[in-house]
Amino acid sequence: MAEMKNHIERMGGAEIPLLCYNFMPSTDWVRTRVDAPERGGAKVTAFNLAEAESAIALNYSQTQIDKSEIAADSLWTNLTYFLEELLPVAEKAGVTLAMHPDDPPLPLFQGKARIMHSVENFERLVAMTPSPANAICFCLGSFAAMCVDIRDTIRRLGPHIAYVHFRDVRGTPESFVETFHDNGPTDMAAAIRTLTLDAVAA
Repeated sequence: MAEMKNHIERMGGAEIPLLCYNFMPSTDWVRTRVDAPERGGAKVTAFNLAEAESAIALNYSQTQIDKSEIAADSLWTNLTYFLEELLPVAEKAGVTLAMHPDDPPLPLFQGKARIMHSVENFERLVAMTPSPANAICFCLGSFAAMCVDIRDTIRRLGPHIAYVHFRDVRGTPESFVETFHDNGPTDMAAAIRTLTLDAVAA
């Protein structure tokens, strides 16, 4: 924790105002394919829970993914401690901590609970430790995989959105594929209007 505090302080000193992080246990975001076919012969990433044993982690080899069990209550307890320790440091340093959704947004993956997989849990995140430094990375693709209404979700979480990952996917939390911006299920132009015009109006 001391190292993390020092890192945030150094970010503030370097005038880097934003830190995106996630709370996925044992691994980062994973895919089961990195060569799914897209338009024009392009290859994109995809995830299928039925093929999870062959999941490809962003920063780890498969053999390094710890498969011990972790309960959701433990994650919430740890997250509360994490934020209570770091948010005062972040506020002083002028750094915003922006939580990225679980990717894939599943409540359980390889024996471990995940807690950042729903809009309600993001509302819980910002309510449990109120701070201007406690914010959200709004990854459109991850929220699209949750099968939620994107514009409604932006309005619900809007005051806490620090920045956006502007991407889209087609499918469900259990099985989805990356898409180009103009042929996924999300009206990306409407999302931009909601993120900008609605936010200004608010």
